[in-house]
Amino acid sequence: MNNYDSMFAADIEIFLGTFGRERRIGSRIARCVIDKDLEIQNAGRVSEPFYGLSSNQIRIYVRIGD
Repeated sequence: MNNYDSMFAADIEIFLGTFGRERRIGSRIARCVIDKDLEIQNAGRVSEPFYGLSSNQIRIYVRIGD
């Protein structure tokens, strides 16, 4: 592992250690961060007014292998 890889791995440890919580994902328990505030209004039609079409998404940040 080169220096960049080790720095990146350390950053992931700090991020998950500071903001992450133990959660069950499927049948596994992993430390992760869940971002729930991803609302996309009128996706794909930015130039047109918003007519009530939207979608809500979540994003889960978890370490590969967990």
